Order: sequence, then C-alpha cells, then structure tokens
Amino acid sequence: MRKIENWEQIKATTDEVVSFENLPIGPQYCVIKDVQDDESKEYLKIWFDIVKGDFKDVFKEQEERFGNWPSQGILYWSYKKTAERFFAARITALEKSNDGFKWDWLPQNLKGKYFVGNFAEEEYVDGDEVKVSLKVREVRSIQAMKDGKVKELPRKFLPEDAKPQATTQTVQKDINVDDLPF
Repeated sequence: MRKIENWEQIKATTDEVVSFENLPIGPQYCVIKDVQDDESKEYLKIWFDIVKGDFKDVFKEQEERFGNWPSQGILYWSYKKTAERFFAARITALEKSNDGFKWDWLPQNLKGKYFVGNFAEEEYVDGDEVKVSLKVREVRSIQAMKDGKVKELPRKFLPEDAKPQATTQTVQKDINVDDLPF
C-alpha cells in the first residue's frame, strides 16, 4: 500500500467519519455552470449546481472537499435523432425559466441558465449487486414548480431480467468468538 503523505496533518483535520448530507428526493432549483458539446456522440455534458435552499452549492462543496466528483452535478443531454423530443423538452424548460432566453444552437449560451432538477432514485447494476443512485430524472421550468406541477418521482426499478442472478453458493469461515474485539 502507498503511504499517504502528510498523514498526521490529514488525520488531525478529519473526524472519525467523513460524510455529507444526502440530497433528498424531489425538485431543486439549479443553474448550469458549464457545458461541453460532444458532436461525435451527439450529446451535451452539462455541469450544474443547486442554487437555493439547504443544498445550495452542494456539488461545488463536494468538489472542493473531495476533488473531482465524477457523477454528481453532471447531466448528459443527448440530441441524437431518438432523443430529440427529450432535448426539446429540456430546452423549453430553460426558455421558460430564463426571461428573454431563446435557444440559439450555441451550447455555451446555456451557462448561467436556471431550471428545476427533479431528483429521483434509480437502480443500476454494479458487478453482481443492484445499487441505487440519485439522479436528475426530469428537467422542468421554474414556472412548472411554482404552479405545483413538479411531483416527486417514484424509484426507477431495473427489470427483473436485468438484475444479477443470486448464487446459492455460500462460504463458510471459521470465526473464533474469543478473537473479536467487542
């Protein structure tokens, strides 16, 4: 194992548990921080953060605290032929949320635009386990939020045939109770 430099300094500033509050399920007011267009794969990679409430700047704080945070605060908006309607709905939400904004086909002009991100749980497979992540599953306008049209979304479950099959093999380990530290 690689020895961690400045171990004593790091240890002195770290509590026993490093944690942060989990985002709740449901809508949050958000702003687009940056945009990158991948023309070859036909999608926009959008970095965003929360701008209001208890979780304001949560992704910025996570990045400052932990470094590059790979999936939080990032959206992928496909504009492939099969996703054009979804892309149009997201752009419409941005136009309705930002006075005077009209989509001009310049992705960088999305920076600073506000929207409502509706967070919901979604199952995924990691190796041989089903896990749950919290993602923005809906992009809505601020007006839709004010009008009470943004509702909490149910968990998105994997189809049963997409879940890993349970194995019946068990592993027997000999544990001496006297060796336990408690």
